[in-house]
Amino acid sequence: IKVGTDMSEESVGTNAIGTALYENCSLQLSGKEHYINIYQRWTCSAAVIHDDSGNIIGCLNLTGKSYSKHLHTLGLVVAAVKSIENQLKVLKTQYELYNAYKYLNKVMDSINSGIFAADTNGVIKAINKSLCKMLCVEEEKIINNSSEIILKNWKHILEELKEENSYESKE
Repeated sequence: IKVGTDMSEESVGTNAIGTALYENCSLQLSGKEHYINIYQRWTCSAAVIHDDSGNIIGCLNLTGKSYSKHLHTLGLVVAAVKSIENQLKVLKTQYELYNAYKYLNKVMDSINSGIFAADTNGVIKAINKSLCKMLCVEEEKIINNSSEIILKNWKHILEELKEENSYESKE
């Protein structure tokens, strides 16, 4: 089936794709369950693909000869659709994280003071343009390197930060 093909019941009679989309469910049709004779030689297993808001965005169909139908084929199609839906969620999350990263960099670059962000291991994850200018370094050469490049006493600073975050009193 080609992209843009109309598999509605009005166009081709009862079929797995059209019925799955209309009923918003997964199903398998085989042989004479298809309305049109030419499709009766097939078994079709279809599952509807949803976006993260629950809207129908497509349908996955697996078609084979009706004499070799297998009940697990529908399960395979449903599992593949779940995998597609999960991948769409991952891509959306990656896109949101990328936008948050770009926003963080815009905010950091809008500050005239030199700033860098590091993880708890002291690996530099972001640095603003002001600090790059002050240190006469290129961002690409600093990112993902140790904070000790910029602050020789980074380990001491990290230990102090860890102590300040503890709930023990320093009195």
